[in-house]
Amino acid sequence: LVVKPTNGSLGESITVGISDEKEYLDAVELAFSYSLKKSHGAIVEEMFPGQEYRVLVTRDKVLGVLKRVAANVIGNGKDSIQKLIKQKNKEEIRGVTGSDKSHLKIRIDKKMRAFLNEQGLSVDSILPSGKRIFIRKVSNISQGGEAIDFTDKVHPSVREIALKAIRAIPGLAF
Repeated sequence: LVVKPTNGSLGESITVGISDEKEYLDAVELAFSYSLKKSHGAIVEEMFPGQEYRVLVTRDKVLGVLKRVAANVIGNGKDSIQKLIKQKNKEEIRGVTGSDKSHLKIRIDKKMRAFLNEQGLSVDSILPSGKRIFIRKVSNISQGGEAIDFTDKVHPSVREIALKAIRAIPGLAF
């Protein structure tokens, strides 16, 4: 399952890959705690494993397709995960909230440490050269993920389905 706040943004307080009751109850509590508004709530969705793509479409055409990839680092056999994150955060596209950068820097926080721990790793672990590990479960660029332009690589059938889907919903602004 996936649980997220109804009024959330930037990937905050989302829990993915829930597989037991305790994880579910913790995730719902986190989603509800995200907002102090009276109308807050939680959305529970079934999670489908696989690659994630976002399609930006108007009623007339597909404007873009992005492949979203969760925050990750690639080992070099000598530097810790923490150092690899610092190096990745130096990329020109990465900034902090409110900056003009398209991607945000990767933050080391409790959720990241827990996910690393699930993989038998810590921020001090040194990965073998060429080994890629994911350091977040969510693919949001606000959580250090990546958005890769796939507009020219997507199969024409995906474009057709996206256009049919938006045209099937009367009254959308586009």
